[in-house]
Amino acid sequence: MNKKFLSVVLFGALMAGSSVTFTGCIDNDEPAGIENLRGAKAELLKAKAAVETAKVAYVNAQTAQANAEARRLEAVALQAELKAKEMELDNALTEAQNAEKIAAAEAKVAEIQAKLEQNKLNWEKEKLECETNLAYAQKAYEDAMKALELSKEFLSDQELAVLKTVQGKLTAAKDAIYGYDVVNGENTNHILGSKEQLDLAYERYEEAATNIDNYITKPSLEANLTNAQASLDFYKAELDLKLEALNTLKSGEAYQAWLKLKEEYTAKRDSLETEIAAKQSKANKIIAEQTPAIDALEDAIADAQAIEASVAAPKSDKDSTFAVSKAIVTDLDASDFGGFVTYDAGTVTAKFKTGAEVLAFVKEDVKELTNQKGAAAYATMLDDVFSFADGKDSEYKKAVDEIDAAVKAVNKKKAAIASLDTEKAEAVKVAAEKELKSAQEAQTKGVTAWTNSIAAWKKAEGYTTEEADKKAVEAAKKAYEDAIIAADKLGDDTEKAKAILKAQQTFADAIVKYYNAAAPLQLTVNKVTLKQSVTIGGETKESNVSKTVKEWLSDADNKDVYLAALIMYFGNDATKLWTVGKAEDKYDAVAGTGVKAEAGLATLKTKTEIKTAWATASINLFGKELGQNTYTGEGRETEPTETEIKAVWEKDNSAAGLYGAVMNAEVKLQTATENVEKAAQFDKVTAQLAAWKKSLANAKDAYIADNKEVLDAVVAAQKVVTENVATPITALGMDKDRALLGEINAVLEFSANDSDEALIIKHVNDLIETLQTEIGVKKGSFNEETGAYVETSTGLYLKIEKAESDVFEAQKMLDLYNSGDLTEQYVVDTAKAAYEAAKAQYEKDLETFNYWNAKLAELMETLYGTASAE
Repeated sequence: MNKKFLSVVLFGALMAGSSVTFTGCIDNDEPAGIENLRGAKAELLKAKAAVETAKVAYVNAQTAQANAEARRLEAVALQAELKAKEMELDNALTEAQNAEKIAAAEAKVAEIQAKLEQNKLNWEKEKLECETNLAYAQKAYEDAMKALELSKEFLSDQELAVLKTVQGKLTAAKDAIYGYDVVNGENTNHILGSKEQLDLAYERYEEAATNIDNYITKPSLEANLTNAQASLDFYKAELDLKLEALNTLKSGEAYQAWLKLKEEYTAKRDSLETEIAAKQSKANKIIAEQTPAIDALEDAIADAQAIEASVAAPKSDKDSTFAVSKAIVTDLDASDFGGFVTYDAGTVTAKFKTGAEVLAFVKEDVKELTNQKGAAAYATMLDDVFSFADGKDSEYKKAVDEIDAAVKAVNKKKAAIASLDTEKAEAVKVAAEKELKSAQEAQTKGVTAWTNSIAAWKKAEGYTTEEADKKAVEAAKKAYEDAIIAADKLGDDTEKAKAILKAQQTFADAIVKYYNAAAPLQLTVNKVTLKQSVTIGGETKESNVSKTVKEWLSDADNKDVYLAALIMYFGNDATKLWTVGKAEDKYDAVAGTGVKAEAGLATLKTKTEIKTAWATASINLFGKELGQNTYTGEGRETEPTETEIKAVWEKDNSAAGLYGAVMNAEVKLQTATENVEKAAQFDKVTAQLAAWKKSLANAKDAYIADNKEVLDAVVAAQKVVTENVATPITALGMDKDRALLGEINAVLEFSANDSDEALIIKHVNDLIETLQTEIGVKKGSFNEETGAYVETSTGLYLKIEKAESDVFEAQKMLDLYNSGDLTEQYVVDTAKAAYEAAKAQYEKDLETFNYWNAKLAELMETLYGTASAE
């Protein structure tokens, strides 16, 4: 329509610019054509009017168009405003939802913390009850020991043995709860009891339950997916960029290819720099809007650093001391202690007041970013982690190590005198008595085995026809088979039956003869079950009958029948009748179930094996030096003297066989008896050291609790800045863009005159080689140089595969969460399950301890009542 208006206007302008003048006398008769001119003029006036009308219409149309454009722009602006408000509302909603989830998680933590505190109260109550029971048990035990010493002449050895057994059970139950030490030379290893394991499990559960990071949230899983996808996108973009560069460089002559690549990369660089600048503006806006949050983080870190800069000693108005028993005053010396704990003239001191200040916090820059001032430096504060200073070289760790070193030193001194405390030493004594009895029993059995081995060898030694007897039975088998073949050729059935019967009886007798002859070779037999028919009252029934091969074939009337049945039993292999194999396993000949015997013999030793068994029994009893003849390899026939055995044992206490084991047990019992009384005094010192170590741990917990609010403020402020600054800026993708820009600039930094073709060509060739290495090869592609398919990706292809795997894993975790298959607190649940398992074991051990405690009291009352009555 505008074009039509323009045509009309131009026409009107042309007409308005021209004029027509008429001259001459007046004539009523109009000249020819005047009427036509008048009509034309009228049309001209109409055209002028139409032009004016068109002008007005055109102006109106322009105005309407301008108004419409203004309204459109208003609508666009309104739409943008609504979109911004929508995004703002979405962000606010997301933030509210995240806050709700965080609040729910924190509420869950608070709930679990409350339960933990309740459990702690219950646990302390249980622990107090256990300690009380233990104190009563200790008192009862000590009274029992005194009474036992006074009443030994009234109690029988059997009653004393029963009493010691119950005491041993009680001690074992106590060890199961509180653990025990195992001393090996200078090293002492502590075996944790169920109480100690429960303490550890409780601490791990409490730590897991109170760590907000252990509660999975959907935003955290989505952030993981976003980060993984960003890495994948970057590697793909980098691959595309380098593939494009490689293709360009290979597209033609090197010199021209470089100029083309330089032109393309310059354009890409300019475009990326423009895009990065735009994104940086958005990032600056985010930082500006969130400056208060960044300032709050800076203030929180400053408060935490103020705590870090100060150190403290445990809240104590004096050092703690402990007076050791006079029985061990001279056994300990100052060199056994040092640092936090010292020793002087029978007094051990823990320097809670005068020692080093051991309570402190330390800041760690996880990403090693030095903190900088200003809102733009927010990232340098996000990696700050404040924790209690108990790591290597910390004063707290030194104090704990010094206590542990003192415990080790005391235990070492104790090990030189006694290995365990009073109850444990008594238990060791009981165990040593049991070990001695077991060693003596083993010695007795060893003597019997040695005596029997001598008799077996003497018996076997006189057996000189071993090979001849074996050949004889094998020859009998061959004769039997030949006789059967010959009988089958007889035409007369009666003669044939007689021949077969004779062959069977002869072969059966030969087998029995072999059994009798080979008896000195410690021959033992298997049972063979055959099915037999028995007629009772006119009714025939089948039954199982089990006998040895020798017993079956010793039946004078039916040995021929049994021989045939036995051969069939062993699968028509007659040699199985005198060879060795496994016995029957639930074999039922009538039902046809179970497993048949593999052969008729269970064992059949050679003379060499019997002779070796004699040497083995002799060595087992007396040791190799005394038990075996060096030249013949035979065992000994006479028992060595005690002096001979002792001489060998003193050189090596493991070289005197079972006799030496008895002597070892006797020494162990003697040592345990000597250690019963003194060991407890050393354990009182180590118990005090353990209590001081626990006090240090309690002081640490209290110090952390006192400063928890300040440290939590850092974590909370970091969370706000991460969600409102770091995450949105990361989402802009500037890191990827800058990385790609770096790749482009790395290519463009090469400088050479365009006329220096030789240098450019060399650079192009080097660049192609570099790009090919960085791009790598893709798994499954065909390598023309090797003529094989690539088995493993390299370069960027490998990075992309790894990134794709990360995206898949992150997506899978998110899908599991969305489907309800991934618990929000699986770390906490795992720790809780471990705690509950430890608690169940402790309760079980405590129940056992109480049971044997009651049994001891009951037994003492019974025994002493009996003794009094007598």
